[in-house]
Amino acid sequence: MDARKPALILNPVAGPVWRRWKARRLIEHLKTLYPDLVIHPTVRAGDGERLARTLSSGPLDLILVAGGDGTYHEVINGMRDSSIPLGILPMGTGNSLVRELGLPANPFRAATAIRNGVVRPVYLGQCDQRLFILMVGAGFDAEVVRSVPPGKKKWGMPAYMLAGIEQLFRYGYPTLTFRVDGKELKGTSGIIAKARCYGGPFAIVPQVRLDRPELILCLFKGRGPMTYMKYMLGVITGLHTRMSDVEFHGGTTIEVESPAPLQADGEAIGIGPARLTILPKPMNLVYPLQHRIG
Repeated sequence: MDARKPALILNPVAGPVWRRWKARRLIEHLKTLYPDLVIHPTVRAGDGERLARTLSSGPLDLILVAGGDGTYHEVINGMRDSSIPLGILPMGTGNSLVRELGLPANPFRAATAIRNGVVRPVYLGQCDQRLFILMVGAGFDAEVVRSVPPGKKKWGMPAYMLAGIEQLFRYGYPTLTFRVDGKELKGTSGIIAKARCYGGPFAIVPQVRLDRPELILCLFKGRGPMTYMKYMLGVITGLHTRMSDVEFHGGTTIEVESPAPLQADGEAIGIGPARLTILPKPMNLVYPLQHRIG
């Protein structure tokens, strides 16, 4: 989309260490698309949210963010209730949101797609006071996210894969209680999805859509390392949707009633209980011109 007053929030150390050289070249490319672009780099955790809150209260007509899903998560929280369009540029590890929007994984091509793109409203989820756009995990996957030290995140997906294998044999697989629009459900882990993509290209809940005001719980009911290895392979292949001990439950309010570890959009956010709802006011995201939602 065209913009007269655009700004870029840039996480220069997002993603695997071998990709970070692209940041300077990306800025040069963006300047050819938006000559009046103002750059706002982040320095530490929380800067994305702080910058987004300040910028979204000003006269801008486009905010771009270059980083990974964690950076997008911060910016979305900073832009709560803003109507300024947000453009997503991939610089992270999994880039799940980029894939969800149908944008190219190459940041230079994604920038061009945004310049030629269209604005569409999407609905965000809210976990207590924290906004999310992709998912909230309760249980095993949140424990995996929590177990990856910040210093190892620079190694990208291999760091999370190794942590996942380690947690297969460390996690206790306790029974967790969920409540979907008042209906009680039990399992050992749950992914409450607002979008399809999870961990990159994997569709954890194929039927959920950003443009619908809904949440869908993917409930894993089995326990133990071998069962969860089956789940991991199932998510990679898409066959988890056919497993008898994996269930899907949709609603507008989902509660995690147990003291389970939680992650939102790939960032650890603490321990349950928690209440998840839909934010009433949609956010404006920039989609590529030819992408069709659903």
